[in-house]
Amino acid sequence: MLAGVFLPRGGWRERLHDMFAYGMGLAMLALAFGAAWSIPRFSVLAWLVALAMAVIVIVGPHRRSQYIFYEVAFIYLSHFTMILIALAVK
Repeated sequence: MLAGVFLPRGGWRERLHDMFAYGMGLAMLALAFGAAWSIPRFSVLAWLVALAMAVIVIVGPHRRSQYIFYEVAFIYLSHFTMILIALAVK
């Protein structure tokens, strides 16, 4: 995994980087839906965040010129999901 992250991109390294990036994104999306499913305290908010992340996953790749904005929004929402989980556990 570290080779896919830190080595210069290009060829197989770029494909490796993309595979790990997409894997991490899918894991974060699964975490968001899992949190929405299992957190009764912030249920509506967690579902809204998870659905917003799903919309970003669907729309983002089709708008390549603005992809970075979708990627940053997805990252912020995934971190917000982690904060919701931390607050629900507390």
